[in-house]
Amino acid sequence: VVQVNRPVMHVLPQLVMDLICAGLSSWQHCTFRNDRAQPPPEPPPLTPSPSAASCNWAAMQRHKSSSSSIGSMESGGASASSHRRGTRVQVNLSDGVFRIAERWDDPAEHFEFAGSLIIAILAHAEGIRIERFDLVGGALRLQSKRRSPTTLCPCLEWMVRGEQRRTDDGTRMKRQTNYNLRSVILPPYAIRMSAKDHQAMVRSLMELISLDAESSEPPEETRSRDPLALKLVENRMTLVAEVAIQGAEVQILGEEGGHEWPGLKANARCPLFEVTVETRQGYSPTINLFTKGLEVDLWAHNHRLGVWEPVLPPCSWRLSYHRQRKPDG
Repeated sequence: VVQVNRPVMHVLPQLVMDLICAGLSSWQHCTFRNDRAQPPPEPPPLTPSPSAASCNWAAMQRHKSSSSSIGSMESGGASASSHRRGTRVQVNLSDGVFRIAERWDDPAEHFEFAGSLIIAILAHAEGIRIERFDLVGGALRLQSKRRSPTTLCPCLEWMVRGEQRRTDDGTRMKRQTNYNLRSVILPPYAIRMSAKDHQAMVRSLMELISLDAESSEPPEETRSRDPLALKLVENRMTLVAEVAIQGAEVQILGEEGGHEWPGLKANARCPLFEVTVETRQGYSPTINLFTKGLEVDLWAHNHRLGVWEPVLPPCSWRLSYHRQRKPDG
């Protein structure tokens, strides 16, 4: 367990890449990386004499009848726990601040995710199980030269559960990594920002997600911990997430004469939002979004009367989105 109080961290692509490499290197050099405790070998079957066999026949029948019911209960549990060894890691970042710059060359303009981040994972031979990746008591703030510090979302939290598994094909030099986030829950929240702030935040997140940075790990270190990494012909990654939006209120502020005023307000709720992203080295990602229960409504603010007027009454939508680059580009 690692406990860090009040950390302040600038989330930069190079920093994220180096942290990922450091974590992978530490784990893959660990003695438990591909280790699982093997069950003790079974003793060779005995060949009793005819007289001993006749004497033990009744005892064997009693043992068989009693063990059959016990075996039916224990067989599933024994195979599931199947002598797996792993390492459990928990990191608590209490009252931290995580800053995402609008432009990497000017970190003074940045967004802040504040709150306590709790990370608990179980690393084993088959992959990594994400037991907790939660933001508790969080908030979203904006630090800008254009105005004083602004709180965009006073209460922002999430809860994530899932697992990661990787399959290597050493013969064809291929790797498939699967991330299955089976539970991503966003409790109700409200966010209020201007159209310019919204555009800046989208640019910041896209810059971060792109991870446009090279690993600083030397090749010999990579070769020692992961010999296949430098020889891969194909490296695929699949992300599957099931997101539950329990309630969101988004206000987009307009600007007139240098002053902000309420523009649009939308409310949304989605019990199940399915996201699938497939990436392949050297190719554009394939993205699939689907939901059959998106509840939304939209309002516009009449600043003359000072009231909200409905634009789209509450309704339920079915959404399906697919993005894939054609072979010809």
